[in-house]
Amino acid sequence: MDRRPSSYKSRPASSKPSGSSCIICFKIQSIYSIGTCDHPVCYECSTTMRVLCDQKECPICRRILTKVIFTKDELDLFKNLEERSYPRYNKKYGIAFGDLSVENSFDQLLRCYCKKCYERPEFTSFEQLATHMERTHRLYACRLCVNNLKIFPSQRRWYNYDELTRHEECGDPDNTSHRGHPECQFCKVRYLDKDELYKHLRKEHFFCHFCDADGIQDYYMTYEWLRKHYFDKHYLCEEGNCVNEQYTSVFRTSIDLQAHKAQTHSRDLGKKKKK
Repeated sequence: MDRRPSSYKSRPASSKPSGSSCIICFKIQSIYSIGTCDHPVCYECSTTMRVLCDQKECPICRRILTKVIFTKDELDLFKNLEERSYPRYNKKYGIAFGDLSVENSFDQLLRCYCKKCYERPEFTSFEQLATHMERTHRLYACRLCVNNLKIFPSQRRWYNYDELTRHEECGDPDNTSHRGHPECQFCKVRYLDKDELYKHLRKEHFFCHFCDADGIQDYYMTYEWLRKHYFDKHYLCEEGNCVNEQYTSVFRTSIDLQAHKAQTHSRDLGKKKKK
């Protein structure tokens, strides 16, 4: 006999959950978040989006969900769940809780507590926890990870000074997906990943548009450094007003430079002779 609720048969086929695993993170979960689109997502993924990322759309269909219900009835439809009474409702994040245990599980995700202390003291903010970890245990969180990675306090990693240095320079031994935080060779400032460093270099420093087009990504701290590169590796015009021009007075080939001089500077020379 099919023991699934009758409402399950009315759910769109594309939204059927695979067993009890979340379709987003693939973790086995007992609490699910369900909105008007009827796509069940585990409460951890839903909390990450709604609380940490301030995003209220469904991660599957992208419909904006002003309200979701955290429930253990993962196979039921939203319209059936909404008929019930939910005295426990978080208005800020638009989350209704099926019962007290579900709400406690949600609160547990956001708790800031010390795992090192026997009493496991709890703090009202992550900054307070970080201060405690530093002063009491001489352990530190990576500030780049804290500021950029949307994860729960209990998922943060703590390092002693040597471990933090290794984490920043080359990553963690047990996490091959993280290769450290790359450093700008000019500013001596680290960035979350290569993409963020790339954005910084393109915005704050200089690069040769010829070399860049050829797939060579070399950067220069100032335009004077880049100008020297133009002079050494390309064909730089230093006649007339070109001395003060940036980017437009350099050429890929000597033929291009000669054509430029013939067109621009011979005309300037003719004007001077007339005077």
